[in-house]
Amino acid sequence: MDKLIRFFRNVSFLVFLGVSLYAYAFLPARVFVFVDEGERFMADKGVFFYTALGVFFFVNILIMMVDFYVTKAGASSKPATIWLASLAAVLNLFLTLSVAAVFAANADLGFSGDRLFYAGLILIVMWFMAFLFLFRKAGTRARNED
Repeated sequence: MDKLIRFFRNVSFLVFLGVSLYAYAFLPARVFVFVDEGERFMADKGVFFYTALGVFFFVNILIMMVDFYVTKAGASSKPATIWLASLAAVLNLFLTLSVAAVFAANADLGFSGDRLFYAGLILIVMWFMAFLFLFRKAGTRARNED
């Protein structure tokens, strides 16, 4: 299970970079990032691209630092490491869907990019619910063994 989650995390790195580069190549020079009550926030595509990369790397480095700290602490580091790797994979997928949503909104693909963004939020909620279910299941199993 550990290798599968780490594989998914590593693939999510490549997918994010691929989607970001594709979006950068085909976005117009000025990109609107979001619409807030009739107002558009415009940015250059370079600023959008490098900001997305910066957020992506910041999130992943932060998760790796927490993983390093948890591993150094040694207290049940295997489940915590797996949890952090899956968190990184889910957040990477969310960031990928967010970049794809901005691309879809600017590229006139015939559908709203909001759906992609909300799909990412639903994925995070489902991951959190699955984590709670597995945590509760593991806690029940540990109590039964005592």
